[in-house]
Amino acid sequence: MKILNTVAAIGLCVVALFALAPPIAAQTAYPSRAVRIIVPYPPGGGADAVGRLVAQGLSEQMHQPFVVENRGGAGTNIGLDATAKATPDGYTIGMATSNLAINPAIYPSIPFNAETDFAGITLLTKGLYVLVVHPSVPANTVEELIALAKAKPGTLNAAIAGLGTPGHLALAEFNKLTGVDLLPVPYQGAGPAMTSVLGNQTQVLFISMASAIANVKAGKLRLLAVTSATRSPELPDVPTAMEAGLKGLEIYEWYGLVAPAKMDPAQIDALYEKTKLVLAQPAVRQRIQALGAEPAPMPPKEFEAFIKAEIKRLGQIVRDTGIKVE
Repeated sequence: MKILNTVAAIGLCVVALFALAPPIAAQTAYPSRAVRIIVPYPPGGGADAVGRLVAQGLSEQMHQPFVVENRGGAGTNIGLDATAKATPDGYTIGMATSNLAINPAIYPSIPFNAETDFAGITLLTKGLYVLVVHPSVPANTVEELIALAKAKPGTLNAAIAGLGTPGHLALAEFNKLTGVDLLPVPYQGAGPAMTSVLGNQTQVLFISMASAIANVKAGKLRLLAVTSATRSPELPDVPTAMEAGLKGLEIYEWYGLVAPAKMDPAQIDALYEKTKLVLAQPAVRQRIQALGAEPAPMPPKEFEAFIKAEIKRLGQIVRDTGIKVE
């Protein structure tokens, strides 16, 4: 009898201890403080715009601040490396763009492994790429731009938003297909490249519609073509580059969220689920579409497979055009 009483007393003590302990969910709640999102571009471009939109939405969904940190330079390698080498505690994640897939083919060495140093969280958007020129350029079509470049070689320069960016690939493919030689002038991000064309320091630019649309609408840039396989529903009157005779010129930009490779899968899943909710909000979707992109959330493992496929696809374009960064 004494033994039973002792066991009962111990059981009551255990129950009391559990009652006094904080709930397990409270101990493991994520996030419990601010989360940093490294955007590998300076402020002002499409990646920055989408990054800030998603950061705001995640702040609202997860009840902690998500803060954008711009770390531009070296064709996004600086920002991507900072993400890859961050402590995998869930409080530093990063924006990835098409450059994550391009850079392994274009740089002789990079300080991270694009396939193994990142965990995919989700694809965010797929965005339209466009060919724009300064309004002073006497060309209203792709054909007229090609004719001008051939008639007056060396008079047109093309800004690119960094070495090895999708715009750089598009320009290299343009030069190869047309036989012209528009000189690439690299800048550290879409914002500075755009400023260069707006100021007529350079005249031609392949850039995401997200980065160009405001200045196109304001008449500060002339839009000649989209580089998608088919015409954009948002721009039905704008021809594709392939319609203008540039067969095979198909370039688009994608943005996604990645994390250091060893981040807790439960944290990754939580971020994916909340990001999916953010992208499903009508106001967010409308803002993304206004930037010339479409929300395209993708589960973590599917996104990792997508990145590997893009490394293969875009790497082949790099090899075909002979782009190299010393």
